[in-house]
Amino acid sequence: HSYTEKDIEGLSANEKIKIQLKSFLDKYLKPDLTHGVDSLPDAIVVDLELVRIVDLTALATILDSAQIVRSKKATFTVINAQPTIAKSLAKIGYKNDPVNPLIEMEVAH
Repeated sequence: HSYTEKDIEGLSANEKIKIQLKSFLDKYLKPDLTHGVDSLPDAIVVDLELVRIVDLTALATILDSAQIVRSKKATFTVINAQPTIAKSLAKIGYKNDPVNPLIEMEVAH
């Protein structure tokens, strides 16, 4: 589903973030690899630098997306998560792929 400016007008910041995340994931994660797509990219990096708060739905979406991407033998990594968001992700069982030990989930502030 594509969202228009009119669709998101008047929504809270949290709702807008959820729509942006859902739109991104809908656009780039196609587990069935339809429409002539032969494979996923080698890696998907989700930069959460501008995200200050997430709800359980967003956390579950990240976890589910990571499982789907990894099942297709691609890397899924979250970067620049605020410490509270990184802690919440860890609490529900999310871990970054151990591909590069220099990639940190938390913002270095």
